[in-house]
Amino acid sequence: MMTAMITARIAELPATPGAGEDRARVTSNAVVVLDGASGTDLGVSVSEYVDSLADRLIVALDSHPSASLTSAVTAAIEHTTTACGLAPRHAPSSTVSIVRRGAETVDVLVLGDSPVYVSHLDKVDRVTDNRLKRLDLPSRPHGRKPLRDSPLAAATTTPTRATSGCSPARKLRT
Repeated sequence: MMTAMITARIAELPATPGAGEDRARVTSNAVVVLDGASGTDLGVSVSEYVDSLADRLIVALDSHPSASLTSAVTAAIEHTTTACGLAPRHAPSSTVSIVRRGAETVDVLVLGDSPVYVSHLDKVDRVTDNRLKRLDLPSRPHGRKPLRDSPLAAATTTPTRATSGCSPARKLRT
């Protein structure tokens, strides 16, 4: 059975022109969105980190199209950590949101505070990782440093638990 193609429209408005730390990548059956976080005082810039992580996620999704999204994120983080020479608590971080369309299902993974909206025939679900709300984090820019030291950190050097789900494709609005 053939997998349906994904069409995506993406717009971005970085806080500082030319200095964005958000990435969106599209494959034939998936959309990956990353929102880079943490300071740039770590030896590897947030931009370098999210570029590497985004590229590795696409490789993982394309080379193992039926693997779980959690496995793809784990493999991408492990590769990026090694390639960039990162160590826990001394690395940038990023949220990760993935939507992948299979022949019969749509898989969603959310790691961090970048939600995904899934439009069913009769409702819209917001898939989100609410763990960050439990932390008493100050506003940016200093608010991200405690996140790196938290067990609830988003994608840094070690994968953490993500929110994920799967829906029958025939029950979704396309």
